[in-house]
Order: sequence, then structure tokens, then C-alpha cells
Amino acid sequence: MAKFSKMLLLTMAMLVIVNAQVTLNLKDDGYRGIWYMNEPSNDVYVYKYSGGLGTYCAKHQPFAVYCKEVNKTFFCYGGTSKTSYTQLLHMVSYYDHATGSVPRPTIVLNKQTDDAHDNPVISVDDSGYIWLFSTSHGTSRTSYIHKSTTPYNVDEFVRIYATRMEDTTAVSLNNFSYMQIWHDSAKGFFSFFTRYYCPVFRTPGYITSQNGVQWSEWKPMAIMGQGSYQISVTNKNKIGTAFDYHPSGGVNYRTNLYYLETPDRGATWRTADGQAVTLPLSQINNTALIHDYESEGLLVYIKDIRFDSNDNPIILYLTSKGYESGPENDPRTWTTARWTGTTWDIKPAFTSGNNYDMGSLYLLNDSTWKIIGPTEMGPQPYNPGGEIALWTTSDRGNTWVKTKQLTSGSPRNHTFVRRPVNADSAFWGLWADGHGRMPSTSYLYFCDMHGNVRLLPPNNMTTDNVVPGIFTGFNLMRIDLLPEHVLMSTNHTYQLKVIGFYSDSSSLEIKDSLVWFIRSPGIITVNDSGKVTAFSETGTQTVVCSLTTSGIKDSCIIDVVDTIGCYFDDFDRVAKLSWTPLHSSYWSIDSDIDNYAYHLNNTDYVVNGTKPGEYSLLDNVTVKDFELEVRARSTESASNTWADYVILFGYENADNFYCLLVHATTGALYKFTNGIRDTLFNFGGPLITDRTYDTLKIISIDSTIQVFLNGTPKCSVTETIDSAGQVGLGSFNDAAYFDDFKLTPLSSGVVNREINSTNVPFSINMGPNPFNPTVTLFVQLATGNGGGESIIPEVSIYDITGKLIKKLRPLGAKQSMHYTYIWDAQKTSSGFYIAHLRIGDKTFERKLVLTK
Repeated sequence: MAKFSKMLLLTMAMLVIVNAQVTLNLKDDGYRGIWYMNEPSNDVYVYKYSGGLGTYCAKHQPFAVYCKEVNKTFFCYGGTSKTSYTQLLHMVSYYDHATGSVPRPTIVLNKQTDDAHDNPVISVDDSGYIWLFSTSHGTSRTSYIHKSTTPYNVDEFVRIYATRMEDTTAVSLNNFSYMQIWHDSAKGFFSFFTRYYCPVFRTPGYITSQNGVQWSEWKPMAIMGQGSYQISVTNKNKIGTAFDYHPSGGVNYRTNLYYLETPDRGATWRTADGQAVTLPLSQINNTALIHDYESEGLLVYIKDIRFDSNDNPIILYLTSKGYESGPENDPRTWTTARWTGTTWDIKPAFTSGNNYDMGSLYLLNDSTWKIIGPTEMGPQPYNPGGEIALWTTSDRGNTWVKTKQLTSGSPRNHTFVRRPVNADSAFWGLWADGHGRMPSTSYLYFCDMHGNVRLLPPNNMTTDNVVPGIFTGFNLMRIDLLPEHVLMSTNHTYQLKVIGFYSDSSSLEIKDSLVWFIRSPGIITVNDSGKVTAFSETGTQTVVCSLTTSGIKDSCIIDVVDTIGCYFDDFDRVAKLSWTPLHSSYWSIDSDIDNYAYHLNNTDYVVNGTKPGEYSLLDNVTVKDFELEVRARSTESASNTWADYVILFGYENADNFYCLLVHATTGALYKFTNGIRDTLFNFGGPLITDRTYDTLKIISIDSTIQVFLNGTPKCSVTETIDSAGQVGLGSFNDAAYFDDFKLTPLSSGVVNREINSTNVPFSINMGPNPFNPTVTLFVQLATGNGGGESIIPEVSIYDITGKLIKKLRPLGAKQSMHYTYIWDAQKTSSGFYIAHLRIGDKTFERKLVLTK
């Protein structure tokens, strides 16, 4: 550990030495992405776009490459240091599919900028060497190329001083923007990248190299308007590129969609229907134009491109009515353009909230495609990103179904999901999160093809390798803001922000205004009590808050009332949670569709019976308000009238519970009271997808039960669940598989505390105040009607930053519920301090002024 600490100190020292050394080859202790913003908007959304952009942008490819030779996915990202959100570090690491682990990431270089346009891209050559291409936004900064010193190893990189041809002269290849780098084992590298003012503002072009050191002449592709953005795709037969064009207004008015391809690595170029073209394209209306969106007044944001089995391109892009954030420019329509062999088939897919929502397109076969992207509104709505969802089409993009939502309840928007080259099923997508409206921490995530998410360890890696577990979301903490927490009287409106928290009463775990976010807008009028829900990324007991009202800033320390956890089970070989079936012999964990699932293989169905024939209940958890999601698959064909599965909730006993039935031909929401079944809602059918998993979700909150099937709302029923109950999985009369169970309580019900609730403060007095050097606090408790045994108040002194100064003990024994505390501050600097009193489940604060 001492050696590791010295290494971290050396790392931080190296990072502040500007231009002293380009190649660093240092190990970091966690995965942290860069936060970036572009163009302040002077509105509620703050910026044109912003957030955690470690895997930005769509015009950079690839960020990850799977190598079957070593069963590892190598990846890069735009990282940052432990002391900054915005200092761009170029990071490289890998995921070991054999062990499920990641090492400490390597800091290859400090790009000396806060601009995420300078993010790196990665490639692996046929000998296994890892190449890192460090791009630049424009011409003011140098671009770099690095190569690993050892095949399939990311510990050490060496700088490559590459050259490109310009006329007949070799010049330094030290500036490239928006790079896409593709490697062919026989032919070497092919790269698309942009040059500025060559001759238009953003000029897309291409270049080739056999060895990555000597490169050909860079050739421009399009010089329309002020330039173009492009994306690209390659296979063994050809290389394709899709691009837009920027009219006189610039990138904020990007529009139109074009496509070109080359079968001979750039010797010749043609349109999708085989018409030869001469580069660079200069006319806006040309043979490469797929669709004229400019005439429709729509902007175009290109996202991804793939080839099908016939080498026909499929392009993913988004259209909108304007560049500004906000609902005024809705709809933002994700769209696919597919070349059928004779024509372009353009189909809308779904919508999201921002032009910079970016996801990746996956082809399982020519008919079945998937998209993983931030299509769901996140905690900063209409800013880039949101919650990640998995969408599926089985008819070449004609219809799409949201088959799974991968993240929910996040404190920061998730952004820019990137597909690895040759993606393996265990590492299908890589992305980052970040606050949409202010600088923040940014975590990095990856998911498998089933939508299971893993969080890359963000900090404090104490071992060389860590196995990321399934990520189930962030804990919710509830804090109550009371009049005692504020300087001014009640009925004032306060801006509340949590600036840190304590894992216990003595040590400050994190002091970071960007770790916590208020779920509501954070504006609270303090009357008797203002309840606020805040997010925490780890468990805690006490939070440190800043308060602003009428221009006056204050701080307070508030105890967390409830910790609301999440229960997750992926049934990967073993159950992670404890389950109790009616018949244990009917249940097992078995392999199913390249995964493991909870398998119900039999039921005790009674003909014309009204109850499920078999179910398994989650142990030790009862909920009333909750969100439950699970994937389920019947073992029967969807046309079989016996096919069904159920979710139980509000379960008190075998005669009193609620039940969601999903059946081959219909479905229903039932309530069982003393064994009598009542139908709350009947669904139309069919509901079961043939021989594949359906995603079921139930949300119960505020006397409303909502049901979703594959992301589609099915019903919303007004129903008050009287008390918390268990949840379970099962079936009326069939066998079924269940997987990826996730239960998030939305309230914890009654909190039982082992104290006499009548022990409330009768008075809290202190003096003198201001003081020097001692102050005395007097606390008197009321005995209440019950006359129960009193508890001893806990008194702690904090400074205004939330740092614990001292814990106080009462003087002598209590006398008639009276307690006396003295703080001797002889060795403490003058200033403002907070006396924090915890009395049972209640907290109180008093401000102290030490004058010297």
C-alpha cells in the first residue's frame, strides 16, 4: 500500500507539469470520465450540450476492440484526474472476459485541455499491439499516436512520430480531428478524419497506412457549405461513410444525409447504387444524397452505421427542429436509413429528449436489430443523455419495442453508448454519466448483450484487478429539513444543496457538492417540515447541506431518515437473494439462451382454479410503494393457451395478495382478499412474445398501480395497498424462466426505533453566545405521558464546512431529564460553528459564534 500511495502522489505531481513529458504511462486507481460543456445557452439547460463525455463523440470510433486471441476487450476513454472534473487524460484499459476483471487503467498522456473533442480512439493491429490516437479539436493543439510496447498489454506505450505525404514530401502527422480508425490484418490502417480550413471550415477526408508510421496523402471527401461531420463502417469487402453538411449558419444547422463507399480502400468511390463519384463533393444536391432534410427544416445528427450480411449499409441518426435544448425542438426522432439493394428505406424508430443523445446499433441478423442508448428522460431532462434503454426491432426497423431499461433513478444523465469492434456478448456497450447542467463527477459503465450493467470502479482500487459486479442503481436517502436547521424563521424559501456526508458521526467520507443531487428542484419552503429526497452513491447517516435564502448562505447537518435500497438477482449460476418456493423441487437455476435464469419447471395447477399453481417469494423484504422489473419467458409457444407467468406483490398470506398475470391470449391484474379473487384490470392479448424474454414492470406508488410490458404502458389502476407485503414470481399452470429481477422500494414504510417517542426536547438553551473560550448548552427533555426511560442527547460541534470539531459528553448524571454540556474552545480558531444535537430520531442545531 505504501508503494501504491507513492505511485499516486507521483501521478498527481506528473499531471501538473505542463508540457514536460507527453507520454506518462502511469497507473490510476479508478475510472473517472471527463465532464465537458459546449456553448452556454443562458437558459435553464445552461449549455447547448454538456455532461460526462468520456466516450464522446459519435464521430470518434472506436472506443473499444474485442480480441478473441486473448479474450479481452481493450478500451479507451477521456478521463480526468482525482482533483478535477475537466482535465483531459487519455486512458487505456481492458476487460478480461475469462476472469470478469479490469485492471487499474493506464494514463497514457495529459492532453493539456478540458475539451472532450480531444478524446482518444483505439485500434489493435494484427500482431496484438494496442494503438492510441489522441485527436485534437481544431489546429491549436497537437495530436499524438501511441503504440503499446508489448502485444495485448496496456502497461506501457511509446510515442509514434508518424508522417503523411503532402504532394511528394513527408510531413508530420500531428493534427487530426473526429477520427475513425480501422485496421485490416492484410492491408493495415484506414482512417477518416477532419482537417480544418482544407479548404472549408470542417473538411472530412481519409488516409491510409500499412504500418501506422508512414501514411498516405490525406484526401478530402466533401467541401459543401462550411463542411461536414462523418461516421464510418468497414468490413472485409468495403468501407462506407455517412455524412451531413453544414450550411452557412455552421454546425448548429447541420442537415441532410449522404452516403459513399469504396471497395478498394479509397482508390475509387461510389454511391450505394454503384454510381461512381469524383471527390471532393462540392454540390449540396449530388448523387450521394440520401434525403434532403434541409428542405423540410430539419437538423440531422448522425449516430452510427453498420453493414448487413449483404454489405448493405444501415445508418442510425436523429432529426430535430433546432439546435437548442428543450421541448420546443421536439420531436427528436431516432431514424434508420437502410439500403435495400435498390432504394433507401427510411423509418422512424423512437424519440428522446436531446440532439446529443447517442447510442449504438447492433445487428443480430438482417431482420433483428438492437439499439442501446439514453432514450429515457434522466434527472436533468432535455440535457444530453438520460436513462439507458435497450430497443429491439424484428422487422428491419419497421417497428421498435423497448425491451429493457438498463438504468433508472440515476443522479446524473448517462451519455454516448459505444459499441466495441467485434463486440463480445459480455461487453456490448461502454458509456459514461455526468450532470447535464454543472460540472460533476463522471462514472463509466459497460453492459452485456442482456442489458446487465456494471460500474467500472471509480476510486480507491487497492488491488491490481477488480471484478465489477452487477450495478443495481444508486441508493436513495431521505432527509427532513426542519426549522431548527435554518437561521431565519420558517416560511422562507431556501435553495438546498447537499455538499457532503458522513458515513458515521466522526469521519467525513466525501465532501463534494457534486456527489449528491436533490431529486426535486431543491427549492423548499420550510414550514413545519420540508421533506427532500437526495441521492447518495454510498450509504451514510449524516449529510452536510448548504442553504441559501434572501442572499444569505448558511449550512446545516441533517440526519438521514431512511435508506432505500435496491434488491437485484441475475440468477447467474446461483441466486443472489433468498427465495422461498411453495415447492423447492419445482425450481432450479438453469442455463437458458446463453445465460442463467430462475427456472420454474412444474406447477400444482387446479383445473378452473383461481390462484397461481406455484410461486416463489422473496424473503425478508416487504414493500408497499415499489418499482419491480423482471424478465420472463414461457417454455411454451406463444400460441399455446397454457403459456403464462405471474408476479405477486402485497403478499400477506396465501389468501391475501395481488397478482399480475401475463397469458398467451390475455392478461389481468388481480386482487385476492380472503381467498376471493377480484379483477382490477383486464388486458387485451396476446401478451407473450414467442420463445423470448418479455420485460415486465410494476410501479406501485401513491395509491396507483402501473403495469408495463416491454416498455409499453398497459394499465394504471387506482388502488390503495393497505400494508407492505412480499413479492414473488410464478405461474398458474406452466413452466417459465425468470431473470434480472430488480426491486426498488420507493418508501420504507414505518421506521421502528427503539426509543420512547415521548422524549422530545422541552428546551435547548446555551450561553454565552457569542463566546470565548467556553459555551454551555442546557438540554431539558419532557418525560411525556408514558414516563419512559430517557435517552441521552448526543451533541457534536462542527465548523461551517461540515468538519467535526468535537463530540461533547454530558457533565455528571442526569437530573430530572436535564443535561449540561460545555465546549472549551481555547485551541479552536474564531468563527462560526454548529452545535448538532441528536435526540432519538430527531435532530436540532444551534449556531455558535466564537470570538477571539
